[in-house]
Amino acid sequence: MRAVFLILLATALLLPAAEPAPAVETFVANVVAMSAPEGMATDTLTLRVERWTQPEEVGVLYNLLGNKGMAAFQKALNELDLGSLSSTASLGWPINLATSEKTAEGRAIRLVLERPSLGRELAKLERSADFPFVVVEFTLDEKGKGAGRVVPAAKLRLDPRGELEIVPYSEPGEQKIIGVKKIEP
Repeated sequence: MRAVFLILLATALLLPAAEPAPAVETFVANVVAMSAPEGMATDTLTLRVERWTQPEEVGVLYNLLGNKGMAAFQKALNELDLGSLSSTASLGWPINLATSEKTAEGRAIRLVLERPSLGRELAKLERSADFPFVVVEFTLDEKGKGAGRVVPAAKLRLDPRGELEIVPYSEPGEQKIIGVKKIEP
């Protein structure tokens, strides 16, 4: 019995250690919509990323978008729940794609969500229903602070280089994010 235990222990020591579960990251940001119907509008966003999309997954998803189109890409994204985006006035929506890349200045973060509340738009056959994604992009410096944008209604496609291209529903089609801060646990 002791020999079996020693063999199991030796085997366990030779196996690579499992990677620790990635830490949840939370960001808070102020969003400013300059073209709101009532003039300028502001809100606070809380972005909670529980898992980042791995580069291999991004490759598979982008390949799906390039070869099968936006509907197939959207269907695949719908199966992913990597965290949540909430605002002062909402409970939150699932984040379907979350990427973080190191840059010379810090990090570049992109979050993609399926746009909520498309039922009315689909029923009325409104053009905006063809823009089913919300895209949040921001950069962070080494201190965990930054700025970026929100595209509240977007189509996604790949450009000739295979990079994700974001097509907004309308011009200016985006809102500014200011005062992004990473919240430490």
